[in-house]
Amino acid sequence: ALSKDGYARFRQTINSSGALTSITYDGLDGEPTLSKEGISRVTYTYDAAGREIERSFFGTDGKPTLIAGGFAGFRQKFDERGHAVERTYFDVNGKPTLSNEMIATVEYDFDTRGNETGRKFLGIDGKAVIAKAGYAAFSNTFDDRGRMLEQAYFGIDGKPALNNDLIAKVTYSYNALG
Repeated sequence: ALSKDGYARFRQTINSSGALTSITYDGLDGEPTLSKEGISRVTYTYDAAGREIERSFFGTDGKPTLIAGGFAGFRQKFDERGHAVERTYFDVNGKPTLSNEMIATVEYDFDTRGNETGRKFLGIDGKAVIAKAGYAAFSNTFDDRGRMLEQAYFGIDGKPALNNDLIAKVTYSYNALG
């Protein structure tokens, strides 16, 4: 029987390290079919440290296909501490593309404790863009215990900006119990 997600069976391939390298969706006839997300196969690629550096989506014809997010896959880069510091979306030809969020690349910043201190959204040209969320970047500030104190939103020019909820900055305070 078909699942509510549009396939009768899925098959997973695992590498020698135990990491998932592909998922294939099959129909009632045992042939590749499209899942509810519009993909027949997903592949995962890892670096030597076992971090996912690429994910790609394919149709029943075995060719790259766009998912609902508007891209056919993404590539990631990591820092020396293992944090994903960059994600770039690509099209069916493997070239950078804008996702449905109007972002081609997301850059992430982390502090020495591993807290995400900011995010920047870039277009295909590598320049800041306003994402669908209404801002081009945000920053997070943490106290010495790792608790978030502030999240602030910024425009392309680096000046404060309103997000889609009409918020430019959120501040947090904590009582003695945290």
